[in-house]
Amino acid sequence: MVFDYMGIHLDSNKAQDLNLRILVKVQGDEDYLLTVKSGVLLYQVAAGGDADITITLPKPAVALLLSEDSLENETVKIAGDVAKLKKLYSYMVDFDPYFNIIEP
Repeated sequence: MVFDYMGIHLDSNKAQDLNLRILVKVQGDEDYLLTVKSGVLLYQVAAGGDADITITLPKPAVALLLSEDSLENETVKIAGDVAKLKKLYSYMVDFDPYFNIIEP
């Protein structure tokens, strides 16, 4: 669910040229592979493979991945190219979750 939310927040026009693979190791749960390609963020249960970045964190901290605060948190361990992760966060946009679906 958190990864779906990240995909919604990703500005696909800005992230068009970003190619990135992130392995997220959730302690006490499955590992996930996030892939950003052509402005789209997809995820799957990890089946191995190479990743640009590996993030290891406890299950309660998964929600921290929604913001750049995860880079500063002590419970989140990041290995790999942190500059690419910062670039991914720079392409995330905020929106009003209470927007009108139908304008009057």
